[in-house]
Amino acid sequence: MSVNLFESIQAEYFIFGAIATSYWGYPRFTRDVDIIFRTDENEFDALLEKARELGFNFDAAQALGKLENSKVARLKYSDYHVDLVVGESFFDHSAFQRKVKVRLFNRDIYVASAEDIILYKLVSSRRQDLADIEKIILANREPLDRQYLFAMAEKLAKELGMPHIRETLIHFLEAL
Repeated sequence: MSVNLFESIQAEYFIFGAIATSYWGYPRFTRDVDIIFRTDENEFDALLEKARELGFNFDAAQALGKLENSKVARLKYSDYHVDLVVGESFFDHSAFQRKVKVRLFNRDIYVASAEDIILYKLVSSRRQDLADIEKIILANREPLDRQYLFAMAEKLAKELGMPHIRETLIHFLEAL
């Protein structure tokens, strides 16, 4: 249902959380759908209006304010949380270029590449994210674009002031 929202307003999107992690080789249960999207800021109202039509539950003023200010809003659909993230960073732009169309849930959807999932998870670096990175690397060791991983990890480390990103990536790739 989340994907229908973006397709209905012709906004570019990709899934990048646990669902994408599951696709890249490590299935795990989640009640969250994490989506990065891009559209003109003046389209946020239309996006939220369409979300309401599709059965999403949320406070419209609060969601609009969060999209405009923090660039992240959480909507609810049935028993699931849908985190909408406005993709504006240099890394998001790169991930949009590399997104992959896959068949999941009996439909075609876009997910972030395995490399970009690893990088997003390195930025977060929560315990579950680190466990996910290990599983993704083990499932996709050979086809991973290591040159891209290292180059983007270096850029992210500098841009975000998080040197651990590159160091943690090196640790994972050497250890596995």
